[in-house]
Amino acid sequence: MLKTIKGKLTISVIGIVIVSVLLTTAGVAAVAGNRMVRDQTQALQLNADKYAEEINTWIENEKMLVDGATDSIAAGKETKTEFVQSAGHSNGNSAAVMQQIEELFHLSELLNKTVASFKV
Repeated sequence: MLKTIKGKLTISVIGIVIVSVLLTTAGVAAVAGNRMVRDQTQALQLNADKYAEEINTWIENEKMLVDGATDSIAAGKETKTEFVQSAGHSNGNSAAVMQQIEELFHLSELLNKTVASFKV
């Protein structure tokens, strides 16, 4: 078949058709693949935004709880400070109680700062 011009032309046309089909298939696959990747990226971004908003809401709620706890501890500290001072130094435990209250207040302030830094 390769000895005649007709055979050579037939083989050439078949080769061109096969190469064209392969290139067209590769082009379609590339375009479809890119479109699928883009669609998946958009879907993942939407999910990420949704979950980030949920996490932010949760962190804000936790921050409000910590703020409330800090305010309660601060109010308790003032009340206990007045109580311990009014009791005088008659009780040897008053200094230890004040030290624990101070430490608790300091820890609550650290917790408040830590939660405030959690913004996503």
